Amino acid sequence: MKKMIALVLTFVFILGLVGCTQTEQVPSENQANTNNVHSSSTPTTSEQVYDVALSYANWTEDERIYTNSLNIGGMQTNNLLHLPIYKFDTLNDLEQFKFTFGEILTMDASWDEVPSFNDATQQYGKVFFDEYTLILVYVPADNSTHRFGLSSIGLDDTQCHIHLEETTGAEDVDTAMAGYFLTVALPDRYIAKCRAFDATITIVEH
Repeated sequence: MKKMIALVLTFVFILGLVGCTQTEQVPSENQANTNNVHSSSTPTTSEQVYDVALSYANWTEDERIYTNSLNIGGMQTNNLLHLPIYKFDTLNDLEQFKFTFGEILTMDASWDEVPSFNDATQQYGKVFFDEYTLILVYVPADNSTHRFGLSSIGLDDTQCHIHLEETTGAEDVDTAMAGYFLTVALPDRYIAKCRAFDATITIVEH
């Protein structure tokens, strides 16, 4: 009887180890279950976990934030406004972005509950970039009241489209110009073949 019990416990232990090795590692503790991901090859449930964060960037009229973006030439179409989008494949890419735009945007200051960009990205090290890519969208705002979040991600064999939304819905807003970064961590395998990147936001009239 003791041998039988030992065999059963050993079997249960082995099953537990197999289950642990099959759990997908996510990029950080700040995870958002984005069931609004659209792809030609639909991800499994465990793969629909991404790290989405909003951080403070400040307002700028410097056109370099637009001219250096991946979707340069984007323009307002109907009720959609195109936003500058960037892609960081390595930690060096991220650090280079901070260096390039450190003089025209704010990297180390927060705004109310919104963290600084440096704080929001401090968990992304070299190990992270071994399997993940960080996508960044700059969101200019004509007030500092509204906040913004991820609405959907559109993926196909050649394109990646990030769509944002205003999340506060406040009608009474201040008049302070502001700007934010929205970052999205995506597994490399999802965007390995993407050659075009775009970001849009729906314009809501209050």
